[in-house]
Amino acid sequence: MKIECNHPHTNAKILLSIGFTYEKDELGHPRKTICKIFKIDPFGFDLKSNTAKADELISNGLSECHPNDQLRKSEGRKIALTRALKNGHIDVEMRTSIWKQYLAKVKV
Repeated sequence: MKIECNHPHTNAKILLSIGFTYEKDELGHPRKTICKIFKIDPFGFDLKSNTAKADELISNGLSECHPNDQLRKSEGRKIALTRALKNGHIDVEMRTSIWKQYLAKVKV
């Protein structure tokens, strides 16, 4: 999911990519939700080396589901995103913008 927000100090536009993955337990049931937030390079190609530039990992977050609980992916994504935003030391205005866009896209 791509999200656009403003840099807190320079007010420049920043393009973020937020992705979720799931890890399974030994029985094959998903038990962990991992959220990774990347800053997307708007100029994603380096002309000097003729290679694609890698996106910069800003933060990640993890939520785990107890084996006795039923996994709800939507809850796991919210918890993992909350932790990723906290771990990344992202300021309040940027977090608010990310949440508004995330909730609008997933139509919770």
